[in-house]
Amino acid sequence: AARSLLRIEGRKFYRQMRKPIKHPVLAIGVLDNPLIDSDLVQLSKKYVKSGFTYHEFEFGGHHLHERNPEQLLPVLTKWLTQVHNS
Repeated sequence: AARSLLRIEGRKFYRQMRKPIKHPVLAIGVLDNPLIDSDLVQLSKKYVKSGFTYHEFEFGGHHLHERNPEQLLPVLTKWLTQVHNS
């Protein structure tokens, strides 16, 4: 994290990540994901300037697309359709 700021590519990456996101974002939270806290996912909203949609699942772990595709695909398809039609 902080040590990457010592490298040129780390500073470039940091500058890029500070810019607001100007495209719609679908953020997915999974309550049983041991690697990414769903509360932190929701905090990403402050970096998005063009529409932030959050959807939370109870089950799916870190590989939601493999463990719970029957619930993920309708959410993803609906969001993509809305973004495409707007």
